[in-house]
Amino acid sequence: MKLAERSPSAPGPKPVLGDQPIDRLYEAALVCIDRRGFRKTSMDDIAREAGVSRPTVYTYFRSKKDVVLEVIVRQAVDLLADVKKKVSRRKGLDRVIEAACLGALATARHRYFRALIAGGEATAWIAELSVHERFRAVEQDFWRPILQESIDLGQVRADRDVDDMIDWIVFQQFTLGTFAEALRLSEVDIRERITAYVGRSLQPPHPGSDTVAQ
Repeated sequence: MKLAERSPSAPGPKPVLGDQPIDRLYEAALVCIDRRGFRKTSMDDIAREAGVSRPTVYTYFRSKKDVVLEVIVRQAVDLLADVKKKVSRRKGLDRVIEAACLGALATARHRYFRALIAGGEATAWIAELSVHERFRAVEQDFWRPILQESIDLGQVRADRDVDDMIDWIVFQQFTLGTFAEALRLSEVDIRERITAYVGRSLQPPHPGSDTVAQ
């Protein structure tokens, strides 16, 4: 997936940053995060690494939070592309469950998500991402066709909004992934929880069972 290029709020010094200033600052941010972590990385650090002034960074990112969100969204794109390849041969609910498991496990092991957790702000970032338009679009583009295929096969319930189901899956993935180490969850534990609390909740209601009124 190609991320939409963000238009700068004012003409930036493109000869300094090149034709892709967002990409250049993103790469500089990764270097700084690798070196200092999310919490200690500053806009000054990113500016120095990119070889530009601090005001230049603010031309493209309004705050450090925007830089962090850029990193998370781009890393999520790469992560989901890898998951998509790994579940390509699966179908229906099995594909949904495996994709959710791989997403949670990748989050738990991912170098930048782990760095975010180490900063002690994982819960705040989960809340931030839940309403972030670009992040939501990335997740929806990944999950909608997988869920719709499973609905068409009759293996995932059709009485719930697909985007609501996506929000539920992503919340569970990030919660399990970010707190796996603190809760001492193994890969087996994560897979068991995804199957029990995500997979079963997505299955069509049994005939005659009570359903929540919409």
